[in-house]
Amino acid sequence: SQRFNVGNYVSIVIPVLNAPNKLVVSKRNYLIEVDWEAKSYRRLTTNDIGVEKFNDGKVDALGRLWINSLVSLDYYTNDASVKDAGALYRLDGLELTKVDGYYTLPNGMAWNGNNTKFYVADTVERVIYVYDYDLDAGAIDNREIFFNFNTYPGINPWEVPDGMAMDSQDNLWITSLFGARLFHVDTDTGHVLRWIDTLVNQTTSVAFGGPHYNQLFVTNGNRDLITYKAKQLQPTIGEVPKHSYPDKCHDNLEGRHVSHTAYHLGEGPFWDDLTQTLFHVDMFYGDIIQLNVSTGESQILNVGNFASIVIPVLYAPNKLVVSRRNHLIEVDWEFKSYRRL
Repeated sequence: SQRFNVGNYVSIVIPVLNAPNKLVVSKRNYLIEVDWEAKSYRRLTTNDIGVEKFNDGKVDALGRLWINSLVSLDYYTNDASVKDAGALYRLDGLELTKVDGYYTLPNGMAWNGNNTKFYVADTVERVIYVYDYDLDAGAIDNREIFFNFNTYPGINPWEVPDGMAMDSQDNLWITSLFGARLFHVDTDTGHVLRWIDTLVNQTTSVAFGGPHYNQLFVTNGNRDLITYKAKQLQPTIGEVPKHSYPDKCHDNLEGRHVSHTAYHLGEGPFWDDLTQTLFHVDMFYGDIIQLNVSTGESQILNVGNFASIVIPVLYAPNKLVVSRRNHLIEVDWEFKSYRRL
């Protein structure tokens, strides 16, 4: 391999047609043009996208660049992506134009063969969206969910979609981050035709290549933090390995799902004796959750980004102490309100 460092947070690299050694690269919130031979680069776009940062991007059949973005509370990674703050941009000349929004962590993109459909993944929401696509105008319309990781049978709750590619028969190849596999999905029916093990947990993206475009290249990651999180999620529910606790093993231990809520990162469980419910948080979304373990139903209050603890206050029904990034708040659960503490 040859490497060239252009500074932190690059997410796409696309060769420029009829311009040997020239590449378009995203650099956090703007685009640069790289001269690969000279190992140099210059700023390409006249504007940037502010606090957002770019993620995945591709060009359509006319060479028009599309690139998506997210807002993350972590400067260096995509952890703690802010719900609905992501967007979809198009490069018009040297200017970035926002075309659509309300994404959390937009990711892989692909078009069908006749350029009438445009597919975009959202990793955190665990869905693939599809738009009607007008190639001549570079316009999108009628966004709807095409494929849903949350509801499709056989997809594990820790699996999320990442990068994608379209094959010559108009079927999508979708990488499963944390799932160590690729899904091959029929775009006519929305059904999984097959899945292929990649043998690497953090399967991130995919592209066709080779002289006849009959080779599938798959990228993967090895971030310790992500690996750790995924390992916590992946052990079978209720399975207690006998070799883990040789003198404290119980053959009759059995686990079950008690919540119908899907989390980005569930944390801070605390049992409330008074209400006989389990309070906990969805850390990155800032959701405070009260779970009725008997019914599986939840009540949710959003207090803004990055909540990590929730603790009921003694002798104060409906009052909770919650951490909110770098300070504490007191939540009134009955009125679904809060104040700085």
